[in-house]
Amino acid sequence: MKKYCIYLFVILIHFSCSENKAINKTTYFLSVADQFPFNQSSMVDSLTKEQLEMIDRNNLNVYIPNGYKSIVDEDDREALIFMNEADSSLILSKAFEMNDSVRYEILSSEKYNHPVYGSDYNDLSEFKHFKSSEAIIAKGNVGPFLFGGTLYDLLGASETMHQEFMPKNNFFGYGEFVILLTRKSYVFICYLRKSKDNVEDLNNRPSSFAIRYN
Repeated sequence: MKKYCIYLFVILIHFSCSENKAINKTTYFLSVADQFPFNQSSMVDSLTKEQLEMIDRNNLNVYIPNGYKSIVDEDDREALIFMNEADSSLILSKAFEMNDSVRYEILSSEKYNHPVYGSDYNDLSEFKHFKSSEAIIAKGNVGPFLFGGTLYDLLGASETMHQEFMPKNNFFGYGEFVILLTRKSYVFICYLRKSKDNVEDLNNRPSSFAIRYN
């Protein structure tokens, strides 16, 4: 009986640890920002096999930006996490499969005739995946979202939405959330920086084009 109780206790501990270890891979990549600064051993100059498979599956064009390192997180080896040690900039991104539910949630978030935001804008208030992500990364609501623009249109998506925000992590002073939408998939890209000023050479692997559709 005593051995049985010990055996049962070990099993319960095992399951308890497994539950604690479980992560939500739809939002976990954003929470990685709270681990900044990262362990040097997790920084690499290349993409993982899992990242390359995710990139190929979603028809993306991805490179590690000039001055950045890729961070390998063993809990989600697909996530794209790039860090620039020189200016403490961070990029967090991942692609997801598009479906009818997501399309409906985005369309349902459209608003009209706002005295400040204009006659047609989108606050993504019904987009469940985004709202759960927003709660992890931002101090308040992110939005309403702006549509496209010269540089954003070069990211290859059917539709691009973007907006600045105040990061929840006080280490960073500026954040920007970009969402790339296509018929088959969508991509979340979160930029975190110490300040808004971030001048880059657009001809030399800049961070603004590091993750885009082919």
